[in-house]
Amino acid sequence: MSIPSTKYGLVFFFLIALIGVWLRALYWVSVPLSYNHLVHAHSHVAFQGWVYVTLFLLLIRSFLADGNLKKYRWQFFATIITVLGILVSFAFYGYGLYSITFSTFFQLLNYVFMFCFWKDTRHYLGSSIQWVRVGFAFGVLSSIIPFFIGILSAKGLSGTEIYHAAIFSFLHFQYNGWFLFMIIGLVYKLFEDKWLDFDMRKARKALFFLATGTLFGVCLSYLGMEILPKIYPIAILSIIFKTIGLWYLLFSFPKQWLSIFSSKGWSRKYIFIFLGALILKSLLQTISVFPLAIDLFFNNKYLILAYLHLSLIAMISCLLLALMHHYGWIANTFLSRLGNVFLMMGFVVSEVLLVTGGLGMFYSPIIMLIASGSMAFAVLCLILSPIQNKFSLWKRTNGSL
Repeated sequence: MSIPSTKYGLVFFFLIALIGVWLRALYWVSVPLSYNHLVHAHSHVAFQGWVYVTLFLLLIRSFLADGNLKKYRWQFFATIITVLGILVSFAFYGYGLYSITFSTFFQLLNYVFMFCFWKDTRHYLGSSIQWVRVGFAFGVLSSIIPFFIGILSAKGLSGTEIYHAAIFSFLHFQYNGWFLFMIIGLVYKLFEDKWLDFDMRKARKALFFLATGTLFGVCLSYLGMEILPKIYPIAILSIIFKTIGLWYLLFSFPKQWLSIFSSKGWSRKYIFIFLGALILKSLLQTISVFPLAIDLFFNNKYLILAYLHLSLIAMISCLLLALMHHYGWIANTFLSRLGNVFLMMGFVVSEVLLVTGGLGMFYSPIIMLIASGSMAFAVLCLILSPIQNKFSLWKRTNGSL
């Protein structure tokens, strides 16, 4: 049975959720696979499988649905195969020849996609495409860092401060730059398609301040390191730029913007979760520059993981799911509603446990395992739920690749 093109991202989401369950189960069960290898597979497929593949389709659906999609078809298939290679190679071998080869091929495919998309949208003048292009710029910047990480590992510098700084930089430019700017661009494209008048002047200012704040904001990832005195002023400056940018972003939205998202389904709920997570993340970044917070947050694996999940699940993933629901890629059925409820329940419970565990108050491995299992079950429900409006790179009415 063929898989609809819009479901591939969810399949990868399900796989990383299963790995998450596996990682939690290692507390009781011993498996031949390395814990660190599974963590690498989990994080890489989260970025390159679930988020990237879904963004790939959403960008084409939003900007190029009426164009010639032939060149994107082979890119899509090659990306799917490559991400599967990344999953297997990292899970079994970790950083090594196979994983580096697949990761390099993925980046080459990513560059080809960026080039083709940029070329095919070069005449587009809307505000939305500017956000996407800035997202591409951050994507290129972040794609260079893994090669630097590989060099550091080869020189035996794993675990050093510069090694951790490189990893933090990669993560920062991925979810605060590449992913975030592209999904905001998709929201603005939705406004443009619905002929909703948003404040373009505020949108441009939001883009400038948020992009500059994100560029400087990499220093926020270094606050717990010895270089703190040198980068502290830049970290403060990034907070100022990001706060101004967030204000311009929120007030650039048209007054009727919520009307385009159905109040009956989950698209509107996910939009509210995204906005709440975006504001909360900004508050946490502001708090993180205070000395007490630096001592508390940095080098605390539970709080760091809670922050990463806030960014990648509550912020990035929820907006992707909102758009998928809006476009009818996930129909509003009992199965999808069940999946959405279990996904949010699992996320909230796991976040609470990570925060209370990080603060030394309470942590339960069994409850965390149940929460992780809840999210895996939830994504499976979304995969099995029917599609309302079908979209395919093949341009067929049955919506299958």
